[in-house]
Amino acid sequence: MNSENFESSINSRPEKNSDTFENADFPPWYKKIISPDRDIESLEEKDLDLIIDSAFEIVSREYPDYQQRPDQIMMSRNILKNLMNQSVYIVEAGTGIGKSFAYLIAVIAYSYLSGERVVVSTETKNLQRQILKKDLPSLENFLAPKLSYEMALGSSNYFCRLRHDEVFHEGKFRDLISESDLERYRKWTEEIIGGKNHGHMFDMEKPFPDDFWRLVGRDPDGCPGNKCLYFSSCNYYRAKSDWNSSRIIIANHHLFLYNLFNDKRTLPLYSGVVFDEAHGLISGGQSILTHKFSTDTIRDLNKRFESKLRKSLPQEAYEEWAANWSNLEMVWHVFFSSWEVQLAMNFEENNRKIISEKQNIDVRECLLSLEKICTDISDYVKEEEDSGILNVLNAILKALKKAMLFCQYYQTMNTEKLVYWGEKIDSRFYLFVCNLNLGDELSPLLTEGQVWTSATLGYWPFDKRPANKDALLKGGYFRDFINEALGETMQAEAKVDYYGSSFDYARQAVLYIPDHLAAPAWGSSGGAQELYERNLMDEVVELIRLSNGGALVLFTSNYQLNQAGKIIREKLDLEVFSQLELGADIALKKFRATPDSVLLGTNSYWQGIDVTGRQLRALIITKMMFTPPGDPILQARSKILEKKNQNPFMKISLPKSCMMLRQAFGRLIRSENDTGFVAILDSRIHQKAYGKIVLVNLPSLPMVKKINELREIILKNNLI
Repeated sequence: MNSENFESSINSRPEKNSDTFENADFPPWYKKIISPDRDIESLEEKDLDLIIDSAFEIVSREYPDYQQRPDQIMMSRNILKNLMNQSVYIVEAGTGIGKSFAYLIAVIAYSYLSGERVVVSTETKNLQRQILKKDLPSLENFLAPKLSYEMALGSSNYFCRLRHDEVFHEGKFRDLISESDLERYRKWTEEIIGGKNHGHMFDMEKPFPDDFWRLVGRDPDGCPGNKCLYFSSCNYYRAKSDWNSSRIIIANHHLFLYNLFNDKRTLPLYSGVVFDEAHGLISGGQSILTHKFSTDTIRDLNKRFESKLRKSLPQEAYEEWAANWSNLEMVWHVFFSSWEVQLAMNFEENNRKIISEKQNIDVRECLLSLEKICTDISDYVKEEEDSGILNVLNAILKALKKAMLFCQYYQTMNTEKLVYWGEKIDSRFYLFVCNLNLGDELSPLLTEGQVWTSATLGYWPFDKRPANKDALLKGGYFRDFINEALGETMQAEAKVDYYGSSFDYARQAVLYIPDHLAAPAWGSSGGAQELYERNLMDEVVELIRLSNGGALVLFTSNYQLNQAGKIIREKLDLEVFSQLELGADIALKKFRATPDSVLLGTNSYWQGIDVTGRQLRALIITKMMFTPPGDPILQARSKILEKKNQNPFMKISLPKSCMMLRQAFGRLIRSENDTGFVAILDSRIHQKAYGKIVLVNLPSLPMVKKINELREIILKNNLI
């Protein structure tokens, strides 16, 4: 960005989104360096570099064990410039670069320079807490005293006093919570009501049971708002008030997407957003954009309606409403039954079928009946004052409006941009619809400066490594991510960048991919799959014995994980912690606290967990993770590619599998001092032509095929 462009961006900044901030000003740490009469409007591009450089100099001087990395500083500089220009910046930052500090320092600088708020959106609540409790407090201490920042969670994560009263009045809490937890809960609620905390479920060290929390947590669809008895002291709205006075909001992808698709009414206004772990925004978006309803949806809503309003409505009004509900139940049931017959799923138990063509199944009666009841409820809630009744009616109204949108999708049946399918789950029939491209939905809504970053955003589709960074970027390294995440306009404007990991993998680790194991053989005859699983378990046990624990074993199957737990406990005298038995958080805590133990995990452990030092010295990945072939979104995209004579496996399945493998690989080496080995027990990497592409997308390090070779390198390089 040249000086003219930068000055233009300063002069054309968006209107201020909050009156709680000071006017645009130099960041606090920079004021000690510049002339006191310097004007913010005189900034040039070189000033941005100095602002970032000076921040890192202070951090380097004050932060224990911090090591300056040129790539981290350059990344931070570029983030600040792109935020100031309100542009789209996509940057992959390998493990060890320090991307959190890179973007947070840039975000703090941007907020002061522009006077605007920034949202940092990351993948999980645990990552939110790390930024809130560790990263930002450190930077606030060194760089910007009194920096204002808050963590924002979806409203269902917050305690609701209205629902609390109802639960305890009706005795719904019985058998859901122990006496000791109940006493702890009562003390916690006293603190919330007294205003000591925001009352979200992560305020507490030990969460309450999920079934209990679902009863006392806020119901975002049913909240009566300012008609609630406790509105003036509501802890959720108190938290939102704090968001409004914060320069930096730390959100998660699910909440951020909800805010976008809710007309940006959930989060306060902002002029910049950083998507950390940006690869996770895609799957999160698909989840939010998937609409799911069953044959019994309306009947279940009607039961809820009757249970709350049967005694509250006058007899005549109730009979009229009951007749409308009965009609809606009938036409809804006819619509779903027609699709169930059309898909020949009447007598299916658990199955899924894609709807590839529009059928002569009329949904107009459903739409008319839904519209009628929505109008009646909307009129009724305008006059209703009872908070409890409003809570139920608002939730029902929201559900009915979603049902209307769902019916509209089935009325138009746009199979080029949407995927439709039916599914039988435990004898209940469901219909689904989902947008095939998140970028189409996001592009019109993302008008602010954006930074998309992760350690795994790109994919190299060739079997030889690029010669250099320039060849990587020009060779389409980010093409798949951009096509999936950005709309056409954003794709044209996006800038891309890449910073490889700072770790010396060739010195710190070794990769073991055995060539003697058979490939997975689901559906094969002659006991091939059983033989594969026995050999796989023997290999896992031998590798854990080699490392003497300190091992994370990753699975793609819950069944295999449970089997491995039994076998490892039988054959090895080591503590084994299972994600499925203990839950993800508790199992990880126990593993960290128990030397020479073993941790078994599935999908969520493939990314986002951080165990440094000798505690994790063996990473064992039992199989590459591929999207199941029956996945409806994969099937729909595959058909589109096949019409273009393109290979869906190479264009969709392999890139996603390589991304997950890279994420899993990143669990082992988390610092310059970490060492160990990675074992990928999937012989298809040797047997299939695509195996070379898989290896090219992993860090460059020594690879062996025999376990005795693995032992030799471990001993030679002192890796465990």
